[in-house]
Amino acid sequence: MKKGLIFGIGILGVIFISIFLINNQNEKTSAGQKQTSVNQESKANTTQTKQIEKAATSTFQTGTAKGKTTGKTTENTATKENKDKQLEKYRMDFEQINNTADKRVDSLIEQAKTEYKAKKERKEDLTQFKPKYEAILENYEQKTKSQFDFYYKSLEKDTANKDAGQEFTADYQAKKMERYKKLKTELAKLS
Repeated sequence: MKKGLIFGIGILGVIFISIFLINNQNEKTSAGQKQTSVNQESKANTTQTKQIEKAATSTFQTGTAKGKTTGKTTENTATKENKDKQLEKYRMDFEQINNTADKRVDSLIEQAKTEYKAKKERKEDLTQFKPKYEAILENYEQKTKSQFDFYYKSLEKDTANKDAGQEFTADYQAKKMERYKKLKTELAKLS
């Protein structure tokens, strides 16, 4: 009986070792195929990068009004298109941030109107009414600024250009001032 048990354990051991070796061989084959694929992609990317660098540094001669020639570097259109795509993506993000902030202000104005009418009917004190809604707007704008800053930093990182988002900053500041002005105008109408 002991011999049969030892024989059975031995066979199980051989089966487990065989399974392990087969799995190990499959993993090596799969890894080899993946490595080959990665190497091919790497070579293709390297070739493409070299072509882009070559195009970016190519120069051509242009004549000036005095007949002198100067060398100018042509801008790589692929890189420009890539930057344009990035800027367009961020443009949509910044527009969404401003649109959300505008909707918050509109909602806040409606809330203020409703509260003002209710307090006026009950003849309650309205001295803290305007500062309350101005503070709420300030809180909203801080949240909006946080979102804006997050996307702005991402834009700078993606484009490696600190000036890339200046148009977005100017637009954000202008719309922020419009929101403050809109709230103040609407609150003044209530008084």
